[in-house]
Amino acid sequence: MLTWPEGNYFLAEHLRRQAPAPLQTNTLAYDLRETATGVEVLTYNTAARQSTRVRARRVLLGQKLPLLLGAQSPHRVGLQSKKQIQGGR
Repeated sequence: MLTWPEGNYFLAEHLRRQAPAPLQTNTLAYDLRETATGVEVLTYNTAARQSTRVRARRVLLGQKLPLLLGAQSPHRVGLQSKKQIQGGR
């Protein structure tokens, strides 16, 4: 778990400054799947009412802690822990 006195604003602002493209606002990720080359994410833009498939080498997943410990944890949606990806057990 990562926390800062400023809350998630610190992390979000740091990531926004490094992003090569503008952030996609009004968009949520609703499905994550590991692929042979990385991760596939299904997103939904609430303003446009449109779903989009995004492919990436890596994904930073941020979610509320109760969900992380429950049925929606990354392991339940097919993502492996960093240790497993690097070949450890």
